[in-house]
Amino acid sequence: MEEEPPGGRSGGPLSWLDSVKILELAAHDLNNMAQAALSYIDLAADPKTDAASRARFLATAHEVVRRVSHFAPNLLSLLEARDGPVAGEPSGALSSELEAALAKRRSRFPESAVEVARTGDAWAARARGGKLVALALYHLVDNAARFHRPGQPLQVAVEAVREGDLLRVAVGDRGRGFSPGQEAYAAARFSEPGRVSGAGLGLATVRLVAERCGGSIELGAAGESRGARVVLRLPEAR
Repeated sequence: MEEEPPGGRSGGPLSWLDSVKILELAAHDLNNMAQAALSYIDLAADPKTDAASRARFLATAHEVVRRVSHFAPNLLSLLEARDGPVAGEPSGALSSELEAALAKRRSRFPESAVEVARTGDAWAARARGGKLVALALYHLVDNAARFHRPGQPLQVAVEAVREGDLLRVAVGDRGRGFSPGQEAYAAARFSEPGRVSGAGLGLATVRLVAERCGGSIELGAAGESRGARVVLRLPEAR
């Protein structure tokens, strides 16, 4: 009998990341994004639409199409995180991994700069996870940027501290935050057999990185500032 490939249907720590389910969800998401872009274009083309609304609809359609162009690379990154050998390797210093994540986002969205406020005393520390650490940080920062409140500064607070043998990296924003109860399932993509979620790949990828490296992910509200707060815990590399 052939050995079950990583992420296959044989169970185990990553059995939630089923290859067939990934294909189903990819098709679902691509169709949703294509339909959304067409809907905004149709709204912009309506003769009754005023100039300001037309510009807004076209800008939104452009943003959706750009997200489509990044969907395949993000999906490939998730598969590499699932199957790659880097989970036990040490990352660089957390400060350099965050810089790599921010540089990646700037290259994709140069007009949407993110202001990052860093706190904590563990930025020189290294975590288990190799290049997966920068991948997880990229998705956390990108999620914060995607759901920020229009008209508000795009600001993200990132804290890195030691917590026993773990490094805790908390990313908080002042965006729309999670809907009531959403934090219980926002990172649970692929987990429910027979269900197709329209959620993005970002938090699922962060969850995957955490699980592969022996860490965890925790979602919640950012507190008085509103918005969302995601806590990533990874073992420290000694």
